Amino acid sequence: MQALKNVWAEVRAQFGARGALLARLAAVLAYYALYACSRAAGRSQDDARVRALFALNHRLGLARRVVEVRLRDGSRLALDLMSAAFFIKEFQEDRMYEAFPEFVPGIGQTVIDVGGHQGLFTVPAARRVGPSGRVLAVEPAPANRALLERNVAANGLKNVAVAAEAASDAPGSAALHDSKLSTSYSLVFREEESSSQSVPTRTLDEIASSLGVSRADLIKIDVEGAALKVLAGSSALLALRPRLVMEVEGTDADRGAVARFLDARGFAVRESRGILYAEARRT
Repeated sequence: MQALKNVWAEVRAQFGARGALLARLAAVLAYYALYACSRAAGRSQDDARVRALFALNHRLGLARRVVEVRLRDGSRLALDLMSAAFFIKEFQEDRMYEAFPEFVPGIGQTVIDVGGHQGLFTVPAARRVGPSGRVLAVEPAPANRALLERNVAANGLKNVAVAAEAASDAPGSAALHDSKLSTSYSLVFREEESSSQSVPTRTLDEIASSLGVSRADLIKIDVEGAALKVLAGSSALLALRPRLVMEVEGTDADRGAVARFLDARGFAVRESRGILYAEARRT
C-alpha cells in the first residue's frame, strides 16, 4: 500500500509543472517498474533503488536528454530528464530547503547557492529576491553550468552571477566525480563506474569577493558530501552571520561533524527531513 502511495505522489507531482509531461511520467513509471523487478528478484530496497536509477541514467540515457519545463512560479527551466522527473517534486511539492519560513529567500536579500546544478534553486531564488537582491550560484560541472546559465538567461535574470569553480577549503584544483545515479557531482564521493574531471577550486570567500559579493543573507549548500570543505573556506562569509540551509550527504557522523563545526562558530543548528538549518545563536 505504501509503495502505491509513493508512486501516486511521484506521478501527481509531475502535473505541478508544464512541459514534457509524458516524458516525465514515463521516466517515473519506468523507475518504479525497474525498482519493482529488482525487489521481486530479492534485492534490498537500497540495491533496487540504485539499479533502477543506474538503468535510467546510463542505459536509457535520461541524463543526456534535455527537456523544457515551466514551474508554478513561472520559472522556465531546461533540465535533463532525470532532474525534471525527480527533482521538481523535491523543490515544489516537498518544499526542500523551506521547512522554516525564515530560510526562504526574500526581497532584497543576497543568496549564495553552492551547488547550483541546473537552476532549480537559483532561478526561483532570484525571482524571489527581486531586482534589489542578488544570487551567486556556484557550479563547477560544465554540463550543469551550461544549463544553469541557459536558464538564468531564459528567465531574463540580471541579478545572478555564476561561478565556475568548485567551492572548497583551499584554492587549486581537484577531481570532480560524477554520479552513476544522477547528474550530480562530488569532490568527495566516487562511485564505481563513474568518471572524473579536473576542476579549479577556490574558497567560497574568494569566489564571493571576486564577484563583488560582500553580503550574505542566506547560503544554500548541496555539494554531495563536501559541505565541510565549503564551510572551511567561508570564514569571512560566516562572520556575516547568514542563515544556512544544507543537504549533508553521507552518514549521521558526517551531519554531526557539520553541526559541530557550525556550533563552535556560534550557530544554532536544527534538522528537518534530513536538511540542516543553521542561524546565528542569539546572545
